[in-house]
Order: sequence, then C-alpha cells, then structure tokens
Amino acid sequence: MLAYMASRKEQAKPVPDTCLNALSDQKKIDAAKLSEIAAVMGTVIDKFVNSPADNRMKEKRLEIELLKLESRINDSAP
Repeated sequence: MLAYMASRKEQAKPVPDTCLNALSDQKKIDAAKLSEIAAVMGTVIDKFVNSPADNRMKEKRLEIELLKLESRINDSAP
C-alpha cells in the first residue's frame, strides 16, 4: 500500500489546495451544519498543529516501548 501511495504523490499534490478552497467556500459554509463545520475545523487545526517532528518523536517513543515489550516477552519465554 505504501508503494502505491508513493506512486501517486504527484497526483495527490493539488488535492489539499482543492479541499481547502472548498472548505472556504461561503455558500458551502452557509449550507453546512454547525457540527460539520466544527468537525472540519478540528481536523484542519489538528493537522497543522501536529508537526512532523512531533510525529517522529511519538513514533520513536512507540518503537522504544515495542522493543521493551518484545524484550519482556522474549525473557518470559520458556
């Protein structure tokens, strides 16, 4: 799946701008429910707040915890 997604990078590049333009369309905003607007706003903010550096740190912490768990499992094996 990752290889497929990597092969689609060029085609995917304009998608965020297209989506952000649609999200800022006043007619669409006026027609949307408040819960829909809130959900979109939360998602967009979350994506901008979560930086790649933070994600790499979280990934490394998870990797360390998985290694600890693997070590415990191996130590307890008969």
